[in-house]
Amino acid sequence: MRHPNFFLIGAPKCGTTALANWLAARPDVFMSPVKEPHHFNTDGGYPGVADRAAYERLFDGAGAAHRAVGEASVGYLSSEVAVSNLLARYPEARLIACLRNPLDMLPSLHQQYVFNGTEPLGDFAEAWAASERRRAEAWRAPSGSDWQVFHYPRMGLLGAQVDRLFATAGPARCLILTLEEMNADPKGVFARVLHHIGAAEGQIGPLGRANAAKAARAPVLRALMTRAAALKRRLGWTRSLGLARGIDRLNRVEQPWTPLPAPLSAEMAETFRADIALLSRLLNRDFSYWLDPERKARPDAAHIPHDLERSGPGGA
Repeated sequence: MRHPNFFLIGAPKCGTTALANWLAARPDVFMSPVKEPHHFNTDGGYPGVADRAAYERLFDGAGAAHRAVGEASVGYLSSEVAVSNLLARYPEARLIACLRNPLDMLPSLHQQYVFNGTEPLGDFAEAWAASERRRAEAWRAPSGSDWQVFHYPRMGLLGAQVDRLFATAGPARCLILTLEEMNADPKGVFARVLHHIGAAEGQIGPLGRANAAKAARAPVLRALMTRAAALKRRLGWTRSLGLARGIDRLNRVEQPWTPLPAPLSAEMAETFRADIALLSRLLNRDFSYWLDPERKARPDAAHIPHDLERSGPGGA
């Protein structure tokens, strides 16, 4: 029986879906047919495939031709226990984390939650302000996700999350990428990923993107699909007729990015200033420009085609 030897561990809205799609298109890489099984984040957050046997059946299709076997669960990076749990089971596993400026990541994450029908507050400023109340109330979304992934300041502490990752797994087994790098040089980034997981290098074909900013034409329908997808993940069901993906494409419309209000942007910058400095030290890179309120371009704001998108409805 084959088992996973690499994990895409997050963060959400940072290019993990696109990277998972690139890998799934490779003949020498096997990806779990259930995206985001979230088996190892046992401290809450995103619901997933809790049963160990059901989780391991996700990799039954892996064979001798697959040099790398993996899965992608964006909640592992923010979980306090997921990495230690998965390394206890698969001690040789390689880990990949994708990061992004939290001042861009969090509004995008909120927009995804609204699209999924799991975030009742349509205005990001209101949702940001509600984070501590949700923690105090142990709030839970209808999909089963708990307050942790709707606590936006907590989700944006990428420096602290990488610090915990390095302390648990060691930097050598971790590959840290940024969405900016993936947009600027997708083939170069993908070559690094293939080398990291031990897959065959070379012959890198067209690399599409996924998960553009979007809104639902029929929010109630999207919310029902999200709940159905969460149930499917919990049960470890892998069979799909493609109906949900077809409905999802018809039910969505791409939504342009709008700048944050200046006071909220300033508040977020102060919230993450020390954490971004920590991330800069950990990765020996200067991310202080993420805090610049006059940053003119978002490298991830361009139109995002869906030519490689293969994941069904999901999310928190």
